Amino acid sequence: PALSTDLPRLPPRAQEIFGQGVLHLTQSLAVRLKAIGHAHARELAASVLAELVGAVALARAVADPEQSNAILKATRVALKERLGLEKPA
Repeated sequence: PALSTDLPRLPPRAQEIFGQGVLHLTQSLAVRLKAIGHAHARELAASVLAELVGAVALARAVADPEQSNAILKATRVALKERLGLEKPA
């Protein structure tokens, strides 16, 4: 996540390589989301990846470990619910 904020200042080749990595992660997520029945898996995968990266970036940026853990937990819970990955109670 920290690198993503510095990428605009890096050479174009570094941005291309980073973009390839993002594409690979998005495609991998999309395959798995499609396999569990999600329509529009590619768009959903891009959204999930962005949410995960944002959560990690925020969690790392705050000084309070409790706040950091709360950010990660809230993201995990929300994503599981949105993706239908919650186990029945």
